[in-house]
Amino acid sequence: MAYRILLILSLLLIEAHPASSEPVDPVSPPDSLKLFQLNPEVEASLVSNEPTIMDPVALAFDEWGRLYVVENIGYPSGPPEGDPPAGRIARLEDKDGDGYYESRVTFADGFTFPNGILPWEGGVIVTCAPEVLYLKDTDGDGRADIRQIWLTGFSKGGSTQLRVSHPTLGLDGWIYLTNGLSGGEVTSPKHPDRKPVETKRNDFRFNPETLEVEIIPGQAQFGQTFDDYGRRFVCSNRKPAEHVVLDFESLSRNPYFPVTQAVQNLYGTGDPVRLFPISDNITTAISHAQTFTAACGLQIYRGAALPPDFYGNQFVCDPTGNLVHRAFREPDGASFSAERPREKVEFLASTDNWFRPVNLANGPDGALYLCDMYRKTIEHPTYLPEAIRAITDFETGKDMGRIYRFKGKSTEIDAHIPPQFPADMKTADLVELLDNPNSWWREAAQRLLIERKAEAPLELLRKKATHGATPQGRVLALWLLEGFDSLSEKEILAGLSDSEPGVRENSVKLAGRHLQEGSDNLKRSVLAHSEDPDLRVRFQTALTLGEFDSPGKFDALSQIAEKGIDDSWTRTAVLCSVGDNAGELLAEALEWRDRTGEGYRDFLKSICIILANQESLESIRDRVSVLTETAAPEDAEWEEAALVGLIESLQKKSEARGQKDLLVFLAGENEKVANRISSLVESAMNLATHADAPIDDRLAAVDFLQYSTYIKVGETLEELVNPYAPQDLQIAAAKALAQMPEPEAGEFLSEKDRWRSLTPPVRAAIISNVLTRGHHISTFLTALEKGDIQSSSIEPSQRKRLLNSSNEEVQARAKKIFEGIKDVDRKKVFEDYKSVLDLETHPDHGFEMFKVHCAQCHFLDGAGTEVGPDLTGIRTQPRESLLLHILIPNHETVPSFVNYVVETVDGDVLTGLIAGETPTSITLRRAKGEEETILRSDIEDIYSTNLSLMPQELEKNMSRQDLADLIGYLKGDGVK
Repeated sequence: MAYRILLILSLLLIEAHPASSEPVDPVSPPDSLKLFQLNPEVEASLVSNEPTIMDPVALAFDEWGRLYVVENIGYPSGPPEGDPPAGRIARLEDKDGDGYYESRVTFADGFTFPNGILPWEGGVIVTCAPEVLYLKDTDGDGRADIRQIWLTGFSKGGSTQLRVSHPTLGLDGWIYLTNGLSGGEVTSPKHPDRKPVETKRNDFRFNPETLEVEIIPGQAQFGQTFDDYGRRFVCSNRKPAEHVVLDFESLSRNPYFPVTQAVQNLYGTGDPVRLFPISDNITTAISHAQTFTAACGLQIYRGAALPPDFYGNQFVCDPTGNLVHRAFREPDGASFSAERPREKVEFLASTDNWFRPVNLANGPDGALYLCDMYRKTIEHPTYLPEAIRAITDFETGKDMGRIYRFKGKSTEIDAHIPPQFPADMKTADLVELLDNPNSWWREAAQRLLIERKAEAPLELLRKKATHGATPQGRVLALWLLEGFDSLSEKEILAGLSDSEPGVRENSVKLAGRHLQEGSDNLKRSVLAHSEDPDLRVRFQTALTLGEFDSPGKFDALSQIAEKGIDDSWTRTAVLCSVGDNAGELLAEALEWRDRTGEGYRDFLKSICIILANQESLESIRDRVSVLTETAAPEDAEWEEAALVGLIESLQKKSEARGQKDLLVFLAGENEKVANRISSLVESAMNLATHADAPIDDRLAAVDFLQYSTYIKVGETLEELVNPYAPQDLQIAAAKALAQMPEPEAGEFLSEKDRWRSLTPPVRAAIISNVLTRGHHISTFLTALEKGDIQSSSIEPSQRKRLLNSSNEEVQARAKKIFEGIKDVDRKKVFEDYKSVLDLETHPDHGFEMFKVHCAQCHFLDGAGTEVGPDLTGIRTQPRESLLLHILIPNHETVPSFVNYVVETVDGDVLTGLIAGETPTSITLRRAKGEEETILRSDIEDIYSTNLSLMPQELEKNMSRQDLADLIGYLKGDGVK
């Protein structure tokens, strides 16, 4: 697509063989329309097409009914050398009133790769990395004569796909931007005294009045939308819809609470979302049904022209599949899940291989509008080997493009849609439009009221906020009043008692901004919403309670947590707001009637992590005493989880350093506690080795045992490090042993015969944890010196860490061990191994190779773990491309998949992809999806290796036939 990453192994469809019934050449716009397979309740019509427009990637209607279209003609690589940039902004009008926009002027040109637009103050805001610009025509000739750079410094990314985009007005009057998975160091030329705002993994927003810039949670690629109540949703090529659940203001309140995520994937974290294309572009030998590889243009439909049950549905494009996907949003705790309304069929699919839907918008008529770039090839050349790039046609179709309108078959709309807000339109009329059934009118009225701030009709807005006809209008009025610094307690209190949960949710959020100066009545009203029947209102109440202290605060937080204990977002909201009083919350939680379930265990563990970060050793031991006294014999699971939480934070304290048995250390002199802990250790040992017990329970037991000693639990853990145990259990036990300082643990892990019996994932986990903790580095160096462990088991990045160790003895020994290993020109290795492409393949054996060497980080055919990019759809790729990226994983490394090193204040050295960042913590993700969240206060240093997490020199662990078979499996050889 025009906006997707073909992540490392997701490359160009170059070997497809179109069916004879499907067009190989472009077809006319009317004929392409006939090739649509569309929802039977819906009809489509053309809005505009070539030659009037070309390569549309975004559109927006202004208040005069003019249609602005962003033309990214230069995609993917720009014009020929010496030619000016080809990107343009077109302004269209439907002058004959037939619904087709035939009149065009080029509003502005000279852009490299423009990709987003938003009307503002008579002009438009345009995104075109590295800039956000403001354009306006002041002399009436249809051309922008004002061209201002408002913001600059947005990264241009690894390709023209990875760029800032989607300027979107939020309820709060700020303009939200997606970072295109690239980030940047953003400044405003109008405010040169301000420091750059830097980010790599978060989106942005800016205040259009002051041009202040802030980073916000979420990492969108090309797609962003809001629902009626200001909830923000984003997408990236493999994730068609994510809900940004938390904001950084809430996340920053508790520096002792390591939050791992701020967004929820509406489609879950299991199998990829299945798609049902009807074109040849995405068809493979396995199945017609495929998955998202290019999700973009996410839009929540909020109009009245489609059938009523379409309102609030989410739509997202996949141009490689030539389709548009539709889903319902269903409540899922404080967030949502997505459900397909029709089985095995899309909202829109086409047999036209050139149909390339990339973006969607709600229109003034209540219809849904679609941008179709209409290209022969939509993939980006950056991710292709030079030989393939050289024979691929990226140019054909640059002079084409279509825009479509979708409405219900039974819905009558005016084909000619000139909103034409009169220049002298009274602000009172704008207030009335806040209740319009079509979101475009509501948002246009909101925008115009913000632009006319000086003449804001405050009394009318107050009336709308308290007695407006629609909940959407009431919410907009509340936020407009807040933006005008005119929101009073009267309106907030009215909103808090509103019948619509979305209004109450927003009112609770707004109340948080006024509680410090607010009345006792306002505080009581907020506290009362801890009992609100709606979970999302209670969730927002928990976040708002972090804004102030009140005698009833912790009772309210406890009540919210207890009612929503199975919702991870509710638990997180409560813990973000607990402040320095986690002890009170723990005491409340220990009195709950129901103390079972995974949610309760996780909640207690998190409270204990916070407590041990806040309190002294003496206080922590007092907490342990209370826990053991409160727990009944059947409470062992949550009791162990709570103790693990305490130890995770306690081990960072100076008093705990050097302690071999952290569980005994936790008990101190309390004999009763020591006996209870001893009993828990015995139970955990039995559970860990119980072959019939659920694997998650066994893993939790090993997690607990890692804080004991080798003498006590080593034999149990060793029993699990064998080829017959489940791999996840082997890795967990090996990790636990690597953490233990006793030399016997390191000797066991590095013993020659045992090492030979271990699979590569288990070996990799052992080496990673040995290097992280540092306890057994000397033992492993000895094994390397003796040849018990092959030096090729140590990846180049790990070798580098040993060779650059601050320990001179380690450095010297590593130098001798690795002196025979020289840096190899990986391109020469690639050329040498091309011969494997001529070998006969055995895909069944290739699948075994995939499970051994790839499944720890990649997902395919329902197997593996999605750490790096999953490989669904890989069978459409050339064999040479697969070989290239297997042998040279750093050939093209996307920023989101670069390996980082984190050094902690305790001396641990952690590595992995940065999976998430909050103001208080970062989360690293490693093989098998293992994640570790580190508080920023515990970080000594963090830096990028600029290398892929994927190991180099994979060929040293495989024969040439193994490699050929792996490629054969990836290509689907033998599968019909």
